[in-house]
Amino acid sequence: MDLDARRVLYACKGRSGSALFEFKAFLKAKGADPAKVQAFTCDMGPAFLGGIAQAFPQASVTLDRYHLVALLTRAVDETRKAETKKATKFKRTRWLWLKNPTNLSEKEKLSLQELLEENAFPLTGKAYGLRLAFQELFKVPRCQAQTAFYEWIGMALASDIHAVVEVAVTFFNAADKILRWFETRISNGSWKASTAFCKQPKTKREATATLKTSSP
Repeated sequence: MDLDARRVLYACKGRSGSALFEFKAFLKAKGADPAKVQAFTCDMGPAFLGGIAQAFPQASVTLDRYHLVALLTRAVDETRKAETKKATKFKRTRWLWLKNPTNLSEKEKLSLQELLEENAFPLTGKAYGLRLAFQELFKVPRCQAQTAFYEWIGMALASDIHAVVEVAVTFFNAADKILRWFETRISNGSWKASTAFCKQPKTKREATATLKTSSP
């Protein structure tokens, strides 16, 4: 997707790194210079990241922040599942933990607040709080981003919640690509908005490339 023109340039099926070489060939066929692709945003799929590195070595990668939040949301749900095995009466609380607070109804907000106050799910509550704290990271000024990010990593590792610790280690190892968002401010949100009314194949892996034309 060309973020300057706000239009989709190319889309294809598949999850392999070869999709990047297909995109490169497409650009050449259209008379565009692949070397002018400056930035990609994508999820953490290793094949796709490898394809970007090989086909567009000059381009930077920003990990899609919505995908990162989704990984944490999954960790919250895994923690909830483990705790509900011991407290079956709380089994129908899944969506209270998975939705963003702004998307909860008033009734749901009250139910969630009661669960938090009762400490009915101590580990899930802690994982949920860490997820919300991670989302808040993207609101801090760029000059504070690195410090805030590593503070969050420290809290997540200290939580001793297995699913959250796994995500924190993954984020730590990809810190440069996560923190790059504060420079590029790009995500797959633009792609998703532009294809909201299109039926996408389930095998599609999403990526966004920013193209800029060099001055003569």
